Amino acid sequence: LHEADRPGPHLVVAPASVLDNWARELSAWCPALRTAKYHGARAQRHAMQADLDAKGFDVVLTTYTYFEGEGEANVVDRR
Repeated sequence: LHEADRPGPHLVVAPASVLDNWARELSAWCPALRTAKYHGARAQRHAMQADLDAKGFDVVLTTYTYFEGEGEANVVDRR
């Protein structure tokens, strides 16, 4: 992605059952990319947001479930 002049950030949305696989594959095949999993309880995700803002990232991995909700926060995030 960096070599193709597409530095990101990038979003990967996948089933929760393969989220760890995505993280391992990205680590193995693209070790220069800063990858973060965005998955967990709401309080954990808020802490993750602050961490991602502070450290930066190239790829964020999250689950379909995060995008399925109809709450106002999820609707805003999908825009």
